[in-house]
Amino acid sequence: ISSNKVANTLSYSFYKKLRKVLADNQKSYLYETNVGAGLPLIDTIKLLHLSGENITKIKGVFSGTLSYLFNNFSAKDAPFSEILKEAIDNGYTEPDPREDLCGNDVGRKLLILARELDLQNEFEEIDIQNLIPEHLREGDVSDFFNKLTEFDPI
Repeated sequence: ISSNKVANTLSYSFYKKLRKVLADNQKSYLYETNVGAGLPLIDTIKLLHLSGENITKIKGVFSGTLSYLFNNFSAKDAPFSEILKEAIDNGYTEPDPREDLCGNDVGRKLLILARELDLQNEFEEIDIQNLIPEHLREGDVSDFFNKLTEFDPI
């Protein structure tokens, strides 16, 4: 059982090798929490696909973090850094919130869903728009936390 999205979004060859090892050893790899906050989204999509359903589009809100941030930013008279700090303090973000803000978290979720449909995409092929200003992308998480107010002019 894994809530970590990385294993499912490494190279496609690793993804296939992992599934082969699991099948060869009659093991299950449960990762439903990777997408959809634990709702049976992955399994439903996989079953629909295996039944012959032609899935051409999946729509939804793929980031609870970004949804929280933007809904609150548009509704409150508060600086973005304050709303981001609330999200961090409430545990809504990834341990490093830059994973949410740079788009990698959503990109990984979309890649996981694509691979459930037997698409052979790689993470690098996903067009992601990073929301983090260039000068805040480097450094460790504590550096980032110390610079949160630099988001406020946005």
